[in-house]
Amino acid sequence: MTSPSTTKCMVSAVSVILGLLAAGSASATPVTFAQVTEHVANGPGNVNIDWSVSGGVGSLTTHTTSDAVDFIYKSYDGMLPAALLGTQSANLTISAKTTANATSFSGFDFQPFNQTITLAFTRATPLVVLGTPLSNLLTVTVTPKSANRPSFVGNDGSTTTHSMALVSDTAHETITYTSDFINFSHTIERDLALSFSAVNPGLSIASNDFFAGFQADFTGTFDSDPAPSTIEVPEPGSLLILAAGIGGIAVLVRRRSQPV
Repeated sequence: MTSPSTTKCMVSAVSVILGLLAAGSASATPVTFAQVTEHVANGPGNVNIDWSVSGGVGSLTTHTTSDAVDFIYKSYDGMLPAALLGTQSANLTISAKTTANATSFSGFDFQPFNQTITLAFTRATPLVVLGTPLSNLLTVTVTPKSANRPSFVGNDGSTTTHSMALVSDTAHETITYTSDFINFSHTIERDLALSFSAVNPGLSIASNDFFAGFQADFTGTFDSDPAPSTIEVPEPGSLLILAAGIGGIAVLVRRRSQPV
């Protein structure tokens, strides 16, 4: 029998999913500031993530040490250096484990996570600023609150379900965003929606009460309210002008200091 607290968590998860889906067709205050999609060079159907269970612990990892994805900052034209506009070739790493059992409720299968989920999107080629290589496009940590847990959610049925979602917001979990290029210190609400397609084999709950092992593709969107601000990153051309200016001042100072 499903406990009242578990039922509450599942109802909350369904509510979050329906709310985010509704937000896609209606005006919402949170702003989508970043999106991640399949790396175009890999072609459709490329495996991004693996789910496995061992010793009573479920683990979500990237299929390889780091998986290639395409990352894009949304609505930052003219606010970020040109090198950061448009699609960024990035590497994804995931760290997510859970000891919570999967459950079924109202036609949905749930795999809760009771430990912190971390996703890191690293620029494939660091952007060097003042001699410092910067590469953290976005790092996300999702920490469950006592009464709520982020969950994989998909429809019941191992032969028909080949997609699922994991959604999270600050009303239900603690979400932290960090980046070398944008600033979240003033944001008061953060949420994300991760979509997993081409789940192979189809979604099912195994006899150990966890989701059965699978591989899948991955995409995601990341929101905040208000939108994150940009961190001042000078253009390479500006750095050259600055360096030339400093050099000119140094020459002038040297000449003035020489005895007549």
